[in-house]
Amino acid sequence: MHTSRIPKGFTLIEILVALAVFAVMSLIAYRGVSETLLVKQRLDVENRKWRDLTLILGRFDEDVSQIVNRNWRDRGGVGQPSVRGGPELVQEFDANLEMIRFDPSAGLVHVGYRVKNGKLEMLLWDVIDQAPRTEPAVHTLLDQVKALQVRFLDPSGQWHPRWPQAAFANNLPRGVELKLTLASGETITRLLALP
Repeated sequence: MHTSRIPKGFTLIEILVALAVFAVMSLIAYRGVSETLLVKQRLDVENRKWRDLTLILGRFDEDVSQIVNRNWRDRGGVGQPSVRGGPELVQEFDANLEMIRFDPSAGLVHVGYRVKNGKLEMLLWDVIDQAPRTEPAVHTLLDQVKALQVRFLDPSGQWHPRWPQAAFANNLPRGVELKLTLASGETITRLLALP
């Protein structure tokens, strides 16, 4: 008996089924990789935001811890306390908080913080007592900021939304509370005791 060998291969239906299985597996793999990349991008944005906030709050901590009780003169020649701030602090630069602090490398520094156009900004004046045309250098610290609120703890233990208080005009506050509200809805509160 003689049997002939017929070469066997895949039928068209087998090839189509294999292609369909491969297409479904590729789609599942693509969606998984795509979702992983989206999650990684969101995590990178969140990590960057919290890293920036940590640096900003560290800067604020350093500024407040180095406050000195030294009055200064504004552009109009009017004496100002070493710390001033509040929600209704109307002035030329609209700072929510201004202070005189000591910097080991630069000596006394006049610094301010404000929120303007959705950005947290730091104002740095190059002199303490200002001349009529003195303007601060403005540094953007953080974007997407909704509000900055500051409260002050007086020597009797009471919180006030503005400083100086008439009863404690020559004193520094005992503490400062910074409340930063981000455009995404988070609110970060920082309480600091003054030296």
